[in-house]
Amino acid sequence: MRYGEGLLAEIRQRTDLVALVGRRVKLVRKPQVNAVLSERQKLRPFQRSLLSVVQKAEAATAGRFFGGLPSGLRDLDSRLGGFRRSELILLAGQSGMGATSLALTIVANALRTTRGVASLTDKADTTTPAIALFSFDMSSEQLARRILSSDTGIPLWKITNGKFSEEEWEKFVLALQEYSAVPLLVAEGPMSVEQLCSQAAEMKKGADLKCVVVDGLQRLAAWTVDSSSMSNCERVVRRLKVLASELSVPVLVTSSLPVHSRDRKSPEPRMSDLSEYGAVERFSDVVLLLYREFHRLKDIEPEVGTVEHVRWIEKLDRSYQRADIFIGKNRSESTVTIDFFFDDALGLFQDLTVLTPSVSSSGD
Repeated sequence: MRYGEGLLAEIRQRTDLVALVGRRVKLVRKPQVNAVLSERQKLRPFQRSLLSVVQKAEAATAGRFFGGLPSGLRDLDSRLGGFRRSELILLAGQSGMGATSLALTIVANALRTTRGVASLTDKADTTTPAIALFSFDMSSEQLARRILSSDTGIPLWKITNGKFSEEEWEKFVLALQEYSAVPLLVAEGPMSVEQLCSQAAEMKKGADLKCVVVDGLQRLAAWTVDSSSMSNCERVVRRLKVLASELSVPVLVTSSLPVHSRDRKSPEPRMSDLSEYGAVERFSDVVLLLYREFHRLKDIEPEVGTVEHVRWIEKLDRSYQRADIFIGKNRSESTVTIDFFFDDALGLFQDLTVLTPSVSSSGD
């Protein structure tokens, strides 16, 4: 007998016993409560949680991914364990750093595995797995072009203008066929957070919703009227956290950072930058801060012929096609910074270790 199997059998037996006791409990008086409790709100044996932890640990030991929805970025998934159910993930970056591109990269990677995504759940489910994307800055057609560009490697301007070579056209058609079958549900245009949550709940009824992606916290907050003392961004994040718990899905939200954070001596994003939007960090389970040194440097070229210009070129070369993701908050692990490859023309993020095996993550 494998070490620990007897203990697991005993835990399973206790789980069945506790469940039986729960069924036999009769309430003396019907509680005067009108609200309907969700499955997560109901009391249930703690042993079920123990079994879940053991099963996931065994799967990880066997080399199988048994975390949340994978982002498709190996170095990020190794730190987060994927995007887990009921978690709110806040992805923040200064304007132009690529927060939307990173969100779309994650969506595209998740869609590639969506056909087998039912295996990520621990219960049988015959409904169609799906991802919901709420976009407030781009139309659904613009999103489609961005996703197809990153998937095929065809520059966005070629897709927009139809300037394909024969080889590119074949790749484009194959990608169209692939994505025409994926269950991505897109909503665009102004709406309040309550309207968004209502739509997400409706989507959940008709499909096995795996993830909700909200691109544009500040835009959503601007359309959400709130008479309380808390900031609109804080209220929106708190409501989206409730949504994640209600639907038992991860919710990924992109956010901008204050413009003045660029002007300080160390322009890298900090957790304190989020305080301008209220206590949004408090309601987030994971906070990812995105930074691209190249994007900042290219707009501050020193005078040609100076020592500063030589140093500027050296820094520009080192930061070309590089992006840093700082995990500022993670309930399951300490914070760390991870380096990624970024193709600005395609809006594509990839693991550096995939492209250059000799380069390790800076947080290791």
